[in-house]
Amino acid sequence: IAKISGTLQAAIHTVRNLAYDLRPPMIDDMGLIQAIFHYCEDFSERTALAVDFSSAGLDNIALDSDTEIHLYRLIQEGLNNVVKHAKARTVYVSLVETPEMVTLTIEDDGVGLPIEAQEQPMDSGGPLGLRIMRERVAQFGGELIVESKKDSGVMILAEIPL
Repeated sequence: IAKISGTLQAAIHTVRNLAYDLRPPMIDDMGLIQAIFHYCEDFSERTALAVDFSSAGLDNIALDSDTEIHLYRLIQEGLNNVVKHAKARTVYVSLVETPEMVTLTIEDDGVGLPIEAQEQPMDSGGPLGLRIMRERVAQFGGELIVESKKDSGVMILAEIPL
């Protein structure tokens, strides 16, 4: 019974984490910017990767729920890619709103990407993380730009029209 109880508790914990990751309640409770700020802090503590988050212009704009969750997911995927592949010490995340668009920038000081990984089209079966990010941005009619130089890190720029 104790073993079954332990397994059940682990399953409950996993389901709660999955539900939280699908739509973090923090987005609804505190807003997108605070949710991202807390995610970046937690991510930094978990991974020992310094994450510097900044935002501008989003205080007085009401984004729809889909846009909010996609921006949050883009940041999650971008940070996970940095931890898995970049060998970076620091990553900078910036979210800026202009009258025409929301711009997300994720920039690290890691080893960079091979040219072929940067330029592969969405349907090529290239790096999964970048492909997922491209698909998310494309859903909103936006553009994802990836720039990298060997040993100089990667800059990912997502431009999402409002």
